[in-house]
Amino acid sequence: QRVKDIVVGQPLNRDGTEGKIGKLVRYFVQILADACLLMLGNEVTVFMWDERFSTTYAAMRLGNRPRFDGEAFKRWITVRQGLNWSAKALLDSEAARAILEHWLSKDDRSEIINKELSERVAPSREACMRYLKYRKVKAMLPQPTMDSQPEEPAGPGREAWEWYDRHPESYEVDEEQHQSATTAFNDYMQGLDGFGDKERELEKMAEERQKVRADERRIRKKRRKSENRAREALQDKMEEVQEEYRKNLPKEKWNKYR
Repeated sequence: QRVKDIVVGQPLNRDGTEGKIGKLVRYFVQILADACLLMLGNEVTVFMWDERFSTTYAAMRLGNRPRFDGEAFKRWITVRQGLNWSAKALLDSEAARAILEHWLSKDDRSEIINKELSERVAPSREACMRYLKYRKVKAMLPQPTMDSQPEEPAGPGREAWEWYDRHPESYEVDEEQHQSATTAFNDYMQGLDGFGDKERELEKMAEERQKVRADERRIRKKRRKSENRAREALQDKMEEVQEEYRKNLPKEKWNKYR
């Protein structure tokens, strides 16, 4: 919202020439300029600005930022060690910020804002023709006036009460219509499982609590049964071990246990 200018980094070679990537970016920027004209109107301008060494400059800023762990960016500058996805995204956002700051700053030699020195990408002829055709067709359409606009339906509040005052026949509802409306509303609420009905919501909450308590009681009962089985199995094993130990005792030691 309220976008006036769009700046796209132009990847040039070190000698200032435009390589293969630069041509692809220029093709993308041309499509972007046409889309901005057709979708946002003629108030948005697309510019291209040199982005050479912007990533290295952003890495240096992140590496020397106070109270920030920038060792990964320092290693990326010195030994070209790779970065993870989050660090790469942070580096790209910082590079975009550096490009925008440089584009809005003044040139030290000429005291001119770099925005005036950047390349403005104009929309293509086909996009301009489509935009002018759209403006012409829109201007030829009849503009709605206050008299020709349809009245909005009565809404809640004062408008609804005024509508009921002007249409007193809407209050006249016989018993059959009331019964059919009540049946339809009950069917509707039953299909929604009482959604929006406070009493039904409280009943469902009580049923859920009862279900949770029943599950907890069932789990505790099963746990006690399993603990009893484990205790009985352990007791049987201990008796078996003691009996085996008594059988293996020497005869003279066995006499004192009698």
